[in-house]
Amino acid sequence: MRVKTPSGTYSVNVPFYLRRGHGGYVAYVRWFKNKERRQLTIPLKTYDDDLAKQRIAEIKKVENIRDIIERRIVNDNKKHKFTWLNNNADTELIPLDTLGKLKEKFLRDKSGKIDQSSVDRYEISLDRFIDVLGKNFRIKNIKKQHIKDFKKTYKGNHEPSGININLRGIKCFLRWVAAEDDTPDIKVPKIEMEDEPELSEKIIPDSAIAELMKSELREIYKYALSFGYSTGCRIDEMLRGRIINDFLYIESQYTKSGKEREIYLDKTQKEYWRKIYNDFKNNHSCSETSYEGYIQHELREVCLDLIKQKKIDQTYTFHCLRHTYITRRCIQLGGNVYLVKEEVGHSSVNTTELYKHFKQSKLLSWFPSLEKEIKALFKRKMPSLVTVNPVTVEQAVDGETADS
Repeated sequence: MRVKTPSGTYSVNVPFYLRRGHGGYVAYVRWFKNKERRQLTIPLKTYDDDLAKQRIAEIKKVENIRDIIERRIVNDNKKHKFTWLNNNADTELIPLDTLGKLKEKFLRDKSGKIDQSSVDRYEISLDRFIDVLGKNFRIKNIKKQHIKDFKKTYKGNHEPSGININLRGIKCFLRWVAAEDDTPDIKVPKIEMEDEPELSEKIIPDSAIAELMKSELREIYKYALSFGYSTGCRIDEMLRGRIINDFLYIESQYTKSGKEREIYLDKTQKEYWRKIYNDFKNNHSCSETSYEGYIQHELREVCLDLIKQKKIDQTYTFHCLRHTYITRRCIQLGGNVYLVKEEVGHSSVNTTELYKHFKQSKLLSWFPSLEKEIKALFKRKMPSLVTVNPVTVEQAVDGETADS
């Protein structure tokens, strides 16, 4: 913009930026005089994008630019030409309702109300959302298209199940914003989940386990895979648990169900756990979730390599080990889903029952090592999968089972 004044003609530029230290947006009026650049900073006194643009338009009026250059921005009565800068002006800042600010408030609100692992998971999900939109993105501006952009960004890099975990965290956050009294009144956009593989696609066959253990996967991660395969333990539970005698004890705040868990470990499992825990503590200055990310990343790379070699058919995540373990335990315990529920820490037997619907041919193709148990189970027409009397773990140990 070129502006004529009594003292000459000037080339003027008026950019504006968000600067927290200045109470929101500020405008920089820049011009050249005798080849020397001059600048005046004008606080806009708002965090609101639309209001900032209105005030920029006011500054850019030619008569105002002339007054700025000539240093006549205060009237004879000592009133500022820009009304929002006068002492008696209504300059109350519009709240900075951005993703970054509300994320911190949301996490503070959830801390102590839910287990810390869930709070950490929410933080990761919202950080990924902020990576796409930016921490200063206004919460009121979030539309359905932004959710689509988020999914598009991570599609191909993350598994559908991982994207859905983040989407659930984002949905919970936006609903919290809409429900709180001191947060913006927003309309939560519809969030559609990605199509996830069927449960059968999350089971790791014996043959795939064998190939993974022979692969180039780091030795310490093979210990982790072996531990997960033989216990059904989640990674965060594995890292937050402590060994007491022959059990891995996990406090209630670290379990998904919110209940204490005890997992019996044999000598080999205890040795593996110590190796994994020491690697986590000594070689990774990170959280349990970040450590899980290291394992997941390398496991995916190894799976892709094995697929190219036509040794396995698909990629797997660490959590697939838990699905595999539960399926195998349903077979080994004669289909008694109540015993399996107690062992793996499900909140409801309905979750455990999802693992009972596989056909005999499918189970035999996955687990030839359990051929005898599978055939015995189906020979009895799986009565315990249809109806069983709940029994406690203590009763089972004493020999009283549904088949007794």
